[in-house]
Amino acid sequence: AGSVHSCATRTDGTAACWGYNVDGRLGDGTTATRPTPVTVAGLAEATAISAGRTHTCATAADGTAACWGSNTSGQLGTGTTTDAAVPVPVQKPRVLGSIVQTVAGSNHSCALFGNGTVACWGDNTWGQLGDGTTNASPIPVPAAGLTDATSIEAGWGHTCATRADATVVCWGNNDRGQLGDGTTTQAATPV
Repeated sequence: AGSVHSCATRTDGTAACWGYNVDGRLGDGTTATRPTPVTVAGLAEATAISAGRTHTCATAADGTAACWGSNTSGQLGTGTTTDAAVPVPVQKPRVLGSIVQTVAGSNHSCALFGNGTVACWGDNTWGQLGDGTTNASPIPVPAAGLTDATSIEAGWGHTCATRADATVVCWGNNDRGQLGDGTTTQAATPV
């Protein structure tokens, strides 16, 4: 569930979304708000879907990902800031391998790769991309030092990952202590 839209994958590999759609976040090729589920255009092998604030991302069985909706901060991962009302492929770094999970935050997105690394893209105001900077990126950039992640989640301006040893690291905005490190100091790399 996103801010004002929701999505689900189906057992046949397609996906459906419903709710507010002014920026194409439902992925049906329109900007019409839909009170009932509509099929996301062009998705045939979706294994998971994640709805962010104004965009949506899906992971495919072939290890790729696609995102759609608002792209004002580059959160679709296409290398541009152009909105998309249908799924567009995420430009993933080849060296990282297959994507196993994609998550959509407020204005950023992240992917977990099969080798345990994480890469994020989009808004980076609070360091939520985890690359040690606060520079936005319209393409995925690796989160520093993560090589054993097993799952990820993206929030409003922060990101968290579970590691193979069952510990959790987070990075980004920490004004309410959301990173869980005992401070309210933002972190541009995982803590």
